[in-house]
Amino acid sequence: MKSPSLALFAMMLCLSVVADAWAVDAQHLKKLSTMKECKACDLSAAVLPFAALKNANLSGANLSGANLKGADLSGADLKGANLSNADLSESDLNGADLAGADLKGAKLYSVNLLRANLTDADLSTAINAGKVTVGEALLCRTKLASGEDSRDCK
Repeated sequence: MKSPSLALFAMMLCLSVVADAWAVDAQHLKKLSTMKECKACDLSAAVLPFAALKNANLSGANLSGANLKGADLSGADLKGANLSNADLSESDLNGADLAGADLKGAKLYSVNLLRANLTDADLSTAINAGKVTVGEALLCRTKLASGEDSRDCK
């Protein structure tokens, strides 16, 4: 016999997730899910954990405060995207283009940024206490907590 309080909690959790999803433009979510493209879309506060967005075009998109924990964003075009305060923990951004992206306050715990383009990206206040893989990432005028890194500028 299930506890009534457990069932109530589960129902409230489901309604919370649905309510969060409704706050995001449904057309933008549909476009993203069907075409893997949503340039300059407003997906702020979207709930997309473990989303399969490999090679998606999200250039200029507003993903501020979005939950992208564990998402596959490898090869994604995120040029100029607003990812401030987004949860990207455990996400795969291998080879993603984050040129000019705003990652201030983003959670980057155990994120794979291998071969990512971080030119002009702002990670100055990103939260990355865990392991972050940035090997071979392109850093040019990249704002980090330790200051600007331009090791790859030509």
